[in-house]
Amino acid sequence: MNAPHLLSRIPEHAIRWAAGLGLLLVFATDFFTLLGFAHGFLYLPVLLLAMFQSRRGFIRAITVLAIAGTWVGLATSPPPPTGFPFGYVVGNRAGASLALLAVYLVYRQYFGLVLRERLAHENERARQLNFEALAESLPLHVWTATPAGVVDFAGSRIETITGVSRAEALANWLDLLHPDDRAPTVERWQHSVASGEPYEVEFRLRTPDGGYVWHLARAVPERDADGRVTRWFGSSIDIEHLRQLRSQTEDLAERLQETVESITDAFFTLDTDYRVTYVNARAAALLGQTQATMRGRKIWDSCGLDEHCPFVDRYRQVLASQTPAQFQDWFAPRGRWLDVRIYPSARGLAVYFQDITRAREERQELLLLRSAVSRLNDIVLITEAGAQPTADDPKIVYVNDAFTRLTGYDREEAIGSTPRLLQGPRTQRDELDRIRAALERWQPVRAELINYTKAGEAFWLELDIVPLADDDGRYTHWVAIARDISERKRTLETLRVSDERFQLVTLATNDVIWDWDLVQDTLWWNAGLLTRFGYPPSSVEPGPESWIKRIHADDRERVLAGIHAAIDGNATDWSDEYRFLHADGRAAIVVDRGFIIRDDAGRAVRMVGSMLDLSERRELEERLRQSQKLEAVGQLTGGVAHDFNNLLTVILGNAELLGEQVAGQPALRRLADMTMTAASRGAELTHRLLAFARRQALEPQAVDLNRLVAGIDAMLRRTLAADIDLEITRAGGLWLADVDPGQLEVALLNLTINARDAMPGGGSLTIETANATLDDSYADAHQEVTPGQYVLVSVSDTGTGMTPEIAARAIEPFFTTKDVGKGSGLGLSMVYGFVKQSRGHIKLYSEPGHGTTVKLYFPRAAASQAGAPPPPAPRAAGGSEHILVVEDNALVRTSLVGQLEGLGYRVTAAENGPQALALIQATADFDLLFTDVVMPGGMSGRVLADAARAARPGLKVLFTSGYTENAIVHHGRLDRGVHLLSKPYRRQDMAAKVRRVLDEAVAGPPPQA
Repeated sequence: MNAPHLLSRIPEHAIRWAAGLGLLLVFATDFFTLLGFAHGFLYLPVLLLAMFQSRRGFIRAITVLAIAGTWVGLATSPPPPTGFPFGYVVGNRAGASLALLAVYLVYRQYFGLVLRERLAHENERARQLNFEALAESLPLHVWTATPAGVVDFAGSRIETITGVSRAEALANWLDLLHPDDRAPTVERWQHSVASGEPYEVEFRLRTPDGGYVWHLARAVPERDADGRVTRWFGSSIDIEHLRQLRSQTEDLAERLQETVESITDAFFTLDTDYRVTYVNARAAALLGQTQATMRGRKIWDSCGLDEHCPFVDRYRQVLASQTPAQFQDWFAPRGRWLDVRIYPSARGLAVYFQDITRAREERQELLLLRSAVSRLNDIVLITEAGAQPTADDPKIVYVNDAFTRLTGYDREEAIGSTPRLLQGPRTQRDELDRIRAALERWQPVRAELINYTKAGEAFWLELDIVPLADDDGRYTHWVAIARDISERKRTLETLRVSDERFQLVTLATNDVIWDWDLVQDTLWWNAGLLTRFGYPPSSVEPGPESWIKRIHADDRERVLAGIHAAIDGNATDWSDEYRFLHADGRAAIVVDRGFIIRDDAGRAVRMVGSMLDLSERRELEERLRQSQKLEAVGQLTGGVAHDFNNLLTVILGNAELLGEQVAGQPALRRLADMTMTAASRGAELTHRLLAFARRQALEPQAVDLNRLVAGIDAMLRRTLAADIDLEITRAGGLWLADVDPGQLEVALLNLTINARDAMPGGGSLTIETANATLDDSYADAHQEVTPGQYVLVSVSDTGTGMTPEIAARAIEPFFTTKDVGKGSGLGLSMVYGFVKQSRGHIKLYSEPGHGTTVKLYFPRAAASQAGAPPPPAPRAAGGSEHILVVEDNALVRTSLVGQLEGLGYRVTAAENGPQALALIQATADFDLLFTDVVMPGGMSGRVLADAARAARPGLKVLFTSGYTENAIVHHGRLDRGVHLLSKPYRRQDMAAKVRRVLDEAVAGPPPQA
């Protein structure tokens, strides 16, 4: 370890072999070298080489061998040249030996000292490294300090504990302590540094989250041979959990101590040598001792007993048998009767005892009292109190004769039982709980209880229960004096039931009940005043002004006149209907009825009545009336539409044919055109009635309302006058709507016409689209609205507007404010029916002089893309296919057959479903079934179509009807895959529809209804 860096890496055994070989080589040269006198100095390099290894014994051996070799070589070497003094040879040999010895001594003194210092340093460094490794491996924080108390090392665990680096912790370790712990911690550390005593302290150390955790720090000094402190070795460990456990243990011990000290029984414990290990204050007091003088002494010595007295003998028996025992005996040293209970344990005995001296005396007193109270009419019942006054089973120790007379129980049956033998199904639990609460406080209590005789008959007792205490103030018994109050309770019960019935009536009814004391002029209200009208009864005026002030001002004078007329006259009742103001300002329609109570002189002294809110009923009646109106219109429309549309179909068809045949005769052509115009208006009227009644056949699809509104822009502008500006605002990101596009175009056209008529002097019309969400609260306030997502289109004008009364009737069919002949009154009602049939919602906002806005909400479509627009109608071309026409109306059938044959088709006609089905089964070449939907004979067009397709799967079907009912239309929507030609129709429309159905690819049968 003293060699240069390179040689320090050569193994020691290699150095030893090299040194040994060098000795031999140098010694060998003495055999043939004439100048042998100089060979002693050649051993010096060998010795120096030997010093590169650490074994001092080896270096000493090389030195000895080199010196010996120097002198042995003197004898073996050749003699010096003639004339050369031999003394020089000897002197050189001696000088070489001295040089070898000197080198060795220098090595031993100087290099040996350096070696020891380096070894000590490396040992110290190794020790330090081992200490640090040990410190890092320990499950605690390890640190060291200088003799002066400066902390110079801390394990890495300090970083985990505090969240700061070791360098920061060493520099500012006091800052990591809780402020309250810094001063005592420093004071204790300074004391240990000054005195050299071991260091131990508890403090709170800051954690990374800013909290503090308790640690226990200890340090011991390391001393040198002179006893001086050379270093402090310390550690700290998290004791937060231990402190919590210590606190809990101390708390538990304290509570156990308090519990044992607070129990009413005297208590002590003995070990197996009968020495007192614990005694509570009660026991020490009863035994006439102190706790301190009894602990550690044998029980007989500490109590003044004989070693073989009955008490000690019982202790020995229990300890030997390990069986609990209980006995009563006279304790002579204190002159008391004791009730003793002994329980064995692994460590000895636990003894509980009570002083029963007074109890025994009271038993004697009870015997004397029994004769005194036996003749009382009131029941006297005495029970034990014991340590727990609310024990579930207090024993009856005495009952008098009145108890046996009233209850039917013999004294023998009662004694030893509990008062619960008198309780039954109707005994009041709450009253028993109240008694229990009073007994827990050792307080007298008065109560009324339902009890039962031995025969099971219920009776009422009024009880006065008081505790009895002994001379020490300890309660030992309860005395109950009871008297029969059954008759009094029956009278009170009759009154209570009467009053309760009145209260229950006020709670059970939805009416507001009131009670007017006409003598005191006070008015009482039940809780209905709050639930129905929002006024807490306790907050309104106490007199009749609480009623008068809330009558609608327009009704007040009439109502007061009527009620005072009834009171001042001889009437026994009064009723009226008027408006009563709700707390939120609404005027509710109420019917009020009162009954007048008069005294013997006929003077009204009291009035009791009820007020019923009719607002909801009137609203429901109005809704029912509207619903019945709609149903009536629907039934009327359905009944009329079928026959009327059949007639219009014939008229339109014949008018078209007639117009073509008289094309060259203008006068006759005008008559034909007038006939067609009248029939078209009739058809439009029927269509609007069906739309209002929600009985038209809709074909909804996913529609882009922005595209639809843009598509009818030109048509709407042509409808408006030149002085009306039209603005269309289309929302971005608009959802698709689930709606029939054709019917929506008609609805928007009707709204546009209504807006135009409302702006005779010009104005502006705005059509807007938007996305909308109607939530639950909106749906609760609007009938027939389903919460969800909708697409909104609104039509707003700046016209004359409507009053609330007119707006409320605007959707009624045939209601119009226009002059006679200028409006049918069906435009808005048709829009209303169409929106409702589309499962949508319509909202109308209008104010006179500020225009009208109609908002139409349609359900959001589930599809992500709009439906394709309908293909252009084919021109009215005929064909040669075979068509089966089924129509029960002879005029329609004849007209239709003629029109189809005129188009080149082969036509077979049938009057009803059974006849048509027979033709289908007999003829195989029908290409199209053209059938009415509503037909007599028990087979509708839908049933016929299903049977026909079952017989001829490839047969195509076209329905026609003026009123479909529910055969092919469900929930207001045309069934998927069904083709319908609504009556009345023009010949051009009929020809195009027939051609389209015939040219359509064959699909599967339409879905069943």
